[in-house]
Amino acid sequence: MLKTKIRTMNSTFPYSGSSEQKGMHGEIVTSFLSFEGEDMIIVGKGIKCGDKLEEMRRQFKIVDGKMHLFQTVGNVTATRILVRQ
Repeated sequence: MLKTKIRTMNSTFPYSGSSEQKGMHGEIVTSFLSFEGEDMIIVGKGIKCGDKLEEMRRQFKIVDGKMHLFQTVGNVTATRILVRQ
């Protein structure tokens, strides 16, 4: 049996500069928002992964009307494809 728990959190990012918010484990994460062409990029520094602090990069991209989210933490990358229903 596979059991998962999805945690949600709200974050607000300024269009320039950096912002700080608490991570999933209460750590302070410094985030930067930027745009590369039509893609939105969010980089977070100080993400707690086990006993280490890592950098996280999220890239949001629209492909064929679907939102693709590429997320890399450390050396692991995941892709999510979100479809409007």
